[in-house]
Amino acid sequence: MSKVRKIVAFTFSCVGLVLAGWLGFHLAGIIAMILFAPLGALGGLVLGCMRLVDILELVGSLIR
Repeated sequence: MSKVRKIVAFTFSCVGLVLAGWLGFHLAGIIAMILFAPLGALGGLVLGCMRLVDILELVGSLIR
């Protein structure tokens, strides 16, 4: 993986971690935050490792 791809994957992983933790905390408290934060980080990492074309295909299939 190139340096740029690593930076993008790291950024998406951090954003997923923060957003999932924040959303879990506001929905159901500290226990949900502990559950959702790693899942958000994993989702952000997977999204960051995908190519842009794959992400657009995924979004297009979800919209249909």
